[in-house]
Amino acid sequence: MDVPFALDRGRRLSRLVRTAPPLVSRGLELDWIEQALQEMLPGDPRVGLILGDAGISKTRLLQEVRANALQCRIQVCHGRCCKDLTLPYLPFVDVLRAQLALLIALPVLLVHY
Repeated sequence: MDVPFALDRGRRLSRLVRTAPPLVSRGLELDWIEQALQEMLPGDPRVGLILGDAGISKTRLLQEVRANALQCRIQVCHGRCCKDLTLPYLPFVDVLRAQLALLIALPVLLVHY
């Protein structure tokens, strides 16, 4: 299965790799986020909110935040709100579910007091 598909033969590998689109007009947000990441390094956690209308690159901004945080060895948890649902705690449920899935996947010794 290491052989490329017939349609992919002759193409450069770099053209086959998906890359993130460039982040446009988010310099202020990235500066603020970079400052928040630096403040978190000593162990001072933060909660942020990225909000806005559909199509203004919130997901792309989150990708950039996660990439910057990973470089600093900071974990980023995220959840989503849904416009049509009135579930005020949905983002927190998303975060907790993801963290629980990580805990279940790891061999962890639980100690009950």
